[in-house]
Amino acid sequence: MKKVRDCTLDDIPFLIEKAEHFNDRYYGIPINLYKLANYLTGLIVAEQGVVLRTDTGAITGVHISDPCRDWEVLVETAWYSEGRDGLRLLDAFEHRGRELGVDEVRMTTLEVNAGVERMLMRRGYTSIETSHRLLL
Repeated sequence: MKKVRDCTLDDIPFLIEKAEHFNDRYYGIPINLYKLANYLTGLIVAEQGVVLRTDTGAITGVHISDPCRDWEVLVETAWYSEGRDGLRLLDAFEHRGRELGVDEVRMTTLEVNAGVERMLMRRGYTSIETSHRLLL
């Protein structure tokens, strides 16, 4: 499969496998598979959910209305691929944002993925906030 397509409920095992790869590589915090499966199910069946995949990766997001402004946003919630499908997924995600009529696509990158950050900046993304965490 070279193309990007919408996920169905049948894709949940694939999405869980990709989430586990991502988690093992970057977080190492145990995944609750029941919670993850429920979350993915919700994204796939919800009108606001966007869940796209290729053979090697996936991108997920939620279409939200800004609670304070007349502004529609497609917020990426996960993006993971192996090989060169990452750009194909991003292209499709941005295209879906245009189809939905959003004002903005919002992406998140990890500190360790400076190359991804640079690529997003070259595509016209701007940095709007920085996230920090405190492990307790």
